[in-house]
Order: sequence, then structure tokens, then C-alpha cells
Amino acid sequence: MSETAQVISPGPALTAARTMIALEGVSKTYPGQDHPAVAELEFEVPEGAIVILIGPSGCGKTTTL
Repeated sequence: MSETAQVISPGPALTAARTMIALEGVSKTYPGQDHPAVAELEFEVPEGAIVILIGPSGCGKTTTL
């Protein structure tokens, strides 16, 4: 599951916004699994931004949430 996330730059109104959520090096491996469902995830969500996670089934969207 080596999906690459696409980060869309916020518009000018959000570039000066404070970071509201920051994930740094987040990983999750479920018991009995050899590979992580999410590995070394890093991103920031500015205050006021709307974020959606898009990807195929099993790529780690729900685990990330």
C-alpha cells in the first residue's frame, strides 16, 4: 500500500492561517499484519481548511482518521 498523497496548496486566504492539525511520522500496524496500514504519514491542516482523503479501498483513509 504505497499510495502517494497529493497535497493541494491552500488558497491565499489560508496561507497565513495557524496549523490546526499536524501529523508527524504517524504509523499504524494492526495486530497480526506484517505491513503498516499507514506508514510515516506527515501533513498539516491549516485552521479553516476543508480536507478530504481520497484513495482506493484499503489504502489507510479510515485508519488515518
